[in-house]
Parts: sequence; C-alpha cells; structure tokens
Amino acid sequence: MIPLARLEKELKQMTFPEQVRISKCELITNVPQMIDSHIKILKGNPGNRLYLPYYDRLILLRFAADTE
Repeated sequence: MIPLARLEKELKQMTFPEQVRISKCELITNVPQMIDSHIKILKGNPGNRLYLPYYDRLILLRFAADTE
C-alpha cells in the first residue's frame, strides 16, 4: 500500500490527458479535480475502511497513467 502523502505527491507531479479511463466503467473527465477531492476525503477520514474505494481509484489512476 502506497502512503497517501507519497501517492498525492506522485499524482500532482504527473501529467494526464484530458480524460483517463481507469476501468471499463470509470472515465475521469477532470483529473485534477478528482485527485483533489479524493485526497481531501481520505485525509478527512484517516483509517476509515469505508473510504478505501477513493484510495483504490487514485491507485488505478496512478497506474493508468503508466500505461498511456
């Protein structure tokens, strides 16, 4: 599991296309807004497993950028 601070730093340094498909059913159309909102949600709920899907989407975004 990548620490949130490191993931945030990596995502903020990366460049993304206008739209990024992170799964068959998930298309991110505003990547900077998605990153900011997901980071805020995770920081506001540290250790709460109910918010893991937000972390998982950030990880998917991180690795989707590597494949493009």
